[in-house]
Amino acid sequence: QRSSSNNNNRQRDYGMKETRSSMDAQSFRENFRGTRVFVQGIPPGTSWQDLKDHFKVAGSVVFSSVSVDPRTGESKGHGIVQFET
Repeated sequence: QRSSSNNNNRQRDYGMKETRSSMDAQSFRENFRGTRVFVQGIPPGTSWQDLKDHFKVAGSVVFSSVSVDPRTGESKGHGIVQFET
């Protein structure tokens, strides 16, 4: 009986971890939505670092990205900036 009791405890613990992970994922999504900005009209030749430096006057930038056409390697003229809060 002891081993079956252990198995039940493992299942319950696993379920609790799944619930916590789901809550963490939901919090992440909520925070993520409120901190990312889509940027259009980025001049050709602008790097992710240029974009980050430009936006840091508005707050702490934790991520920036400039979209690039995989065939040509040229900027698509838009990107994303994510702020800490």
